[in-house]
Amino acid sequence: MRITRWLAAVAVGTLVFVAACSNPHLSGGKLHYDQGRYDRAEENFQLAVEETPENGEAWMFLAMSQAEQGKTELAAKNFDKAAELAPPGTPLVDTIKQNRDHFFSNRFNSAMAFSEEAEELKGAGDEDGAKAKYESALAELDTALLFNPQNTQARSNLGIIYLKLGRIDDALATFDELRQNPEAGESSDRVNQMLLQVYSGQGNESFSKAIELRESDPVGARKYLAAALDLYAKALAIDPNDIESLQNRAAVAWELADNVGDEDAARKAELLAEARGGYESVLEMEPENLEVRKNLMLLNSAMGDQETSLKFAHELLNLDPKNSTNWVQVGRILLQMDQKTAGFGHLLVGQALSGGEMLNAAEARSLAEKHGPRSQELDRYRESGEPGEIRKFSDAGGGIYEVWFYWARGHAYAFQSGKEIFAGEFEKIAPATTE
Repeated sequence: MRITRWLAAVAVGTLVFVAACSNPHLSGGKLHYDQGRYDRAEENFQLAVEETPENGEAWMFLAMSQAEQGKTELAAKNFDKAAELAPPGTPLVDTIKQNRDHFFSNRFNSAMAFSEEAEELKGAGDEDGAKAKYESALAELDTALLFNPQNTQARSNLGIIYLKLGRIDDALATFDELRQNPEAGESSDRVNQMLLQVYSGQGNESFSKAIELRESDPVGARKYLAAALDLYAKALAIDPNDIESLQNRAAVAWELADNVGDEDAARKAELLAEARGGYESVLEMEPENLEVRKNLMLLNSAMGDQETSLKFAHELLNLDPKNSTNWVQVGRILLQMDQKTAGFGHLLVGQALSGGEMLNAAEARSLAEKHGPRSQELDRYRESGEPGEIRKFSDAGGGIYEVWFYWARGHAYAFQSGKEIFAGEFEKIAPATTE
């Protein structure tokens, strides 16, 4: 599972000042500002903008003095005013932006520091301490965004922290706002790629949290599963062919269907259908994905479609006939379909592979002759020759069986007291790999 990491801290620029001016209140304010007397500086800058309300520089310094005192909303508003008044194409335009970015960077990096501390506390098992640090990070990001409302990094991390705090609705709203941001312009592709990782990564985290709460808090688990389902859907809206999101969303839909239970049969059926569709899409793109093939076998069985389940079980068996589990899976499905002879036969072969005693295949003739000259086991030897492998297996009832494997021919035969009781088929294994 891909894990979304915190987006990197941003560089903090130094504050930029402009040349000296004739407004005495502006000059006096700058002196107080340089010496860290921000309240006195604000008083002077306030007088400066009252005296020369069209002076963008005065509004910029008023905003800076207010930002230093934590009067963020006022500062952001006055930075806007300064930018509005700055003559286009003049150095003041860049100066206002650089100074505003300075305050944004300070707050953003402070949020990053709180987030890292929260992760450390969480790793140490201090959930309360981690929550407090996440809350502090949230407050810093809220402040940072007042200085730069369109910053995609800050808004993305805001959504991630909401998820860390369990505020899922707020997180999803934040991510939606980020994706639909009309200011993205040429960076929309970059934003979408970032959001794809965020949605997928946070979907993974929500899914993991749901599994963690599965036993202790079923209601909470369902909440996180629903969030994961939504997050993966948002990732797929950006890239419908993102295999990880397709496969994980299918797994979440399946898990959520189990959590819904039988009290809402329609919703359960809908979720199971979503899971199946997701897995089928993945298998189209990755035909060799054995995990998905197995999930489709199990999922179709859970949905009552035993024929489709059997198809996938046979595919798994053909891909790896030496795997005992594959034989057992086919056997169980056949039993559910009331095909008892074939079902028990496949189970027998699977049990022989997993726990049977390996016999010397070169002694196949002598083993068969023990049951008499007319035994079916001896007939098999005469017809097919020496098998590639022989397994001897005893069941709980005392029955003794031999299973002969002809790997290169794609056949397995089970015998009891010389009588052939089962014949199974699978894809041939090339002779070079039979040993």
